[in-house]
Parts: sequence; structure tokens; C-alpha cells
Amino acid sequence: GVIDTNGVIGDISLPVSTYVAPVVSDALTVSGNIPSTLANGGTVTSAITVYDAVGVTATATATITKTGASAYTMSINGGAAVAIAFNAATGALTTGSPITVTGGNTPAGNIANGQAYVVDITGLTEFASPSSLAITKQDGQGVGALSTFTTTADGQLIGVYSNGVKQPIAQLAIANFNNPNALEKVGDTTYRNTVNSGVPLIGAAMADGRGSIQGGTLEMSNVDLAGEFTNLIVAQRGFAANSRTLTATDEMLQELMNIKR
Repeated sequence: GVIDTNGVIGDISLPVSTYVAPVVSDALTVSGNIPSTLANGGTVTSAITVYDAVGVTATATATITKTGASAYTMSINGGAAVAIAFNAATGALTTGSPITVTGGNTPAGNIANGQAYVVDITGLTEFASPSSLAITKQDGQGVGALSTFTTTADGQLIGVYSNGVKQPIAQLAIANFNNPNALEKVGDTTYRNTVNSGVPLIGAAMADGRGSIQGGTLEMSNVDLAGEFTNLIVAQRGFAANSRTLTATDEMLQELMNIKR
């Protein structure tokens, strides 16, 4: 959907029960070659899965029937036939595209009777070669459940749904300051604004001087590495000294045991 970056800022919740609504299939793209040697009355067909208003799948079958020299009709699932024609000399389509074809209901229950399809036939040809007719595209979709999400550089969370749909579902907000160096440190990774830093300027990433979002990455630790390594060495030396003390004590006890014997 469309994200309002001027809306109220709040927590982002991405429940797995989020769904994207189904979309009715009402546009098709049909392309490929129709053999110029096809006999009058001969047919070529192609089928594709389509969707109704509640996401139920069906099969739309386009049938092209030759009616004369470089003249054909197209029908979908036994519906009304629409004429299409080619230039006999070049094999190029002469009928304007797209055309509107109203689907029938053959076989019964397959698709909604009377469903109108806007059909792009720009890619049709009539050459002396085998048939390659194919419905290559339809614009419908079934219902989809949110399965995961990705993050863009400008801070949009893109929902990825089980039906293959990807759409923005939220926007991360970033705060900028007129003078970031004047922020007051109140913890290892926590700061607060001061009079000199100015108020936080909150908005979308990559806008008004704000940085970008790097999804799927870890930020480098902001601790003082030199200081931490020094502390590590001190701790290791202390451990070694304590170990030697325990060893000396153990040897003294062993000597006492030997003297007693």
C-alpha cells in the first residue's frame, strides 16, 4: 500500500495473520505464432490460471479459430468470438490491440460466465511455422498471507506474501539533529537532545539529510576496542597470577604430606 510518512509515529506491528486481498483476473496477454498453414476451421489453444473475486482459481482457455485467409476469431471458454486478422503478405497483426473478449462457461463451473477480459494481442503473428500460442500473463491474484518482509534503503518495510505479492506495509522513522555532536550521552548507546543539539527532526530515511537503512546487517560495536583489549589482558594476567598461587599452595600441602609420612 501507500505509506503516509507524515502520519503519527508509533510502534510497528507485523502480525502473521495479515492478508492481501485477492484480485479478479480481467486482463490477459496472448502472444505467439498462429501457423499460416492452418486449415479453415482449425484451432489453436492456450490456457492459464485465473482468479475470481474471492481468490478461487479457474482456467481460462483461449481458442483461436481460422475462418478464412489470414482471418481468425478468438474466444475464451466458449464465449462470444471476436475477429482478428493478419496481413497475408507479412504475417503481421492488422487488428488493433487490445481487444475485449467475454468469456463463456465451458466447461460449466470453470470460470464465471460473462467475465470480460481485456486481451493484449500485440505479440501475435501468422507465419509458416508451428504454433507457439501462449497466454503469457494475467493480472489477477489469489489471497496471500504475510510470510516475511524486507527493508529498503529509504526505510520502507516491504511485506512479502504467500501469493508472490510484495508491497510496502510500514515506514521506519529516523531522527536527525541540527548539531548531532551536541547530544548528551546518557548510556553506552543512549543519547538525548540538548539546547545546543536542537530538537529531533523525525522523518523518512534518505530525506532532508537523514541516512539510509541497511537491512540484514549488524552495526559495529561502539565500545573502545583498545580499552577493552587492555582490560582483557589485565584480567588474563590476574588469572595467571592466581593460578600460580594455587599451584604453589598445592605444592606446599604436598610437601607437608610427605614430611608427615
